[in-house]
Amino acid sequence: MTVLDKDHPRTAPLVFAGAEPIDAYCRDICGQNIRHEVRDLVSTACGLAYTQHCRFPGRYDRDLSTVATTHDGRISNQTAVQAWEN
Repeated sequence: MTVLDKDHPRTAPLVFAGAEPIDAYCRDICGQNIRHEVRDLVSTACGLAYTQHCRFPGRYDRDLSTVATTHDGRISNQTAVQAWEN
């Protein structure tokens, strides 16, 4: 899983390889007191894409767009681009 944002540009992306690091990243984000909303889901036989909108109470908002390739029903490659607003 590759994450791109202002702190992690294309030349130095945030990369998570393997199930455990990806799970830890997702648990950290989703385990916080944040309102999450997934929108604009598109899926095909070989991939998926969606947008995720998060609101952190009293702090900031985060929007994320992701595109993933699937193989045998599992995500094999995923790239996410996120923007934060204070």
